[in-house]
Amino acid sequence: MVDSGPCQLSKSAPVFARRRKNKGWKGGIEDDDATALHQIVQDHKIKSLLEFGPGYSTHAFLCAGVERIVSCEHDPNWLATARGLFATEKRVTILPYTNTPVVAVNLEGQTFDAAFVDSPEGSAKARVVHRGQEDLSRYNTLRAALIHAPLAFLHDARRPLEQAALARLVAEGVAEWDMFATTKGIARLRRLKVPE
Repeated sequence: MVDSGPCQLSKSAPVFARRRKNKGWKGGIEDDDATALHQIVQDHKIKSLLEFGPGYSTHAFLCAGVERIVSCEHDPNWLATARGLFATEKRVTILPYTNTPVVAVNLEGQTFDAAFVDSPEGSAKARVVHRGQEDLSRYNTLRAALIHAPLAFLHDARRPLEQAALARLVAEGVAEWDMFATTKGIARLRRLKVPE
């Protein structure tokens, strides 16, 4: 159990112990990540959030006081599960997105204080490889996030393919970044220009 501000978080709660039927999902946010997310929300005064990958992180952001969350998911099974998990939460909207080289999601020009990227799956076994992004993970959703928010946070940022995505965004002049020292790593990206 982690004290994350106004509510308690526990990955052992039944709502987060569920698994994706087709992939054995348990959820990738660790307790130190949840603590860091709470601190991030407080430090940056985040009231609105675009999220790629609903689940435990969504709950952590709600506990930290985020007032509006639009969370996007590409896996149909997890999309349905997430919609069920947050069906009664008025602060959360769950939308589908397509996991393509350029992400397609209907955000109708919305902007957000920040974005959090923990999707699509970045592990070697589950990752979808996009042409031109073979050595990158979550590059497509990071670019989409930085179109709609001046600040983005990338989970699993210690993994080599996520590191490569960060390096590409820096090389393109899109963002600069630094790292929060959690077990899996959370990178903070500050947008320098809106991705084209």
